[in-house]
Amino acid sequence: MTPRSQLSLASGWVLTRAQPDADADAAALRAVGITARAVACIERVALGWPDWRTAAQRQVVLISSPFSATQLAQAWPTLPTPRPTVAAMAPLTALKLQEQGIPVEIRAEGGVVALATALQAWHQQHPGSLAVLYPTSDAGARQPEQEQALALLRSFATVDRVPVYATRAPAGLDAALAALEPGLGYVFMSPSAVENALASFSRREQTLFAAAVACIGQSTHRRFLELAVVPAPTHHSTFSAFLEALVREKTT
Repeated sequence: MTPRSQLSLASGWVLTRAQPDADADAAALRAVGITARAVACIERVALGWPDWRTAAQRQVVLISSPFSATQLAQAWPTLPTPRPTVAAMAPLTALKLQEQGIPVEIRAEGGVVALATALQAWHQQHPGSLAVLYPTSDAGARQPEQEQALALLRSFATVDRVPVYATRAPAGLDAALAALEPGLGYVFMSPSAVENALASFSRREQTLFAAAVACIGQSTHRRFLELAVVPAPTHHSTFSAFLEALVREKTT
């Protein structure tokens, strides 16, 4: 269980995902009586969906982020049939796809390495040649966790990793973060959000920027530890797990 003292240091929380996700996360916290501010620390720019064709007996598209899910949903009607099997992160990314009528056969929580491991287990039950399309972001392709996942995937399948969206810092981020009151905690859900927020604080020579930090996912947690010394971040496998930890503290 997350130590009470760590999360309780924050008077409220800043949600840093791209919009409209940051607003949705903030609304989820407010719904249980927790103060929340939405300040998107990344924005995404869609790139084209690849013309992916393979002669493998089985084809799988591996979706590890909600925006990749959006890109797949837009491309889905144009894909040749039979359409590929879909592997997706649970719960949010998989749910997003299912809401668009896209079946998700393989799912896992905790990061793309966990999803690759679930795909490996699925492949053992469905032998034959396997090709995997991994649509990701330009920034994600530089993350160590993706390299770990790729090494695992390539041990049993051919893999094409293709950027389908670009990430960048939103215009006006420095002013938006500077306007926040002290004492807030920050929720990071991607390495890019960590990088953009910390770069913004560094430009203002602000070293103590947060009362607490919560990192969602392994790659986000790792990146924060690489770039920041304090405060020590808590690590949660999903946003839902973080929200449950806050609710437990509030009610005990």
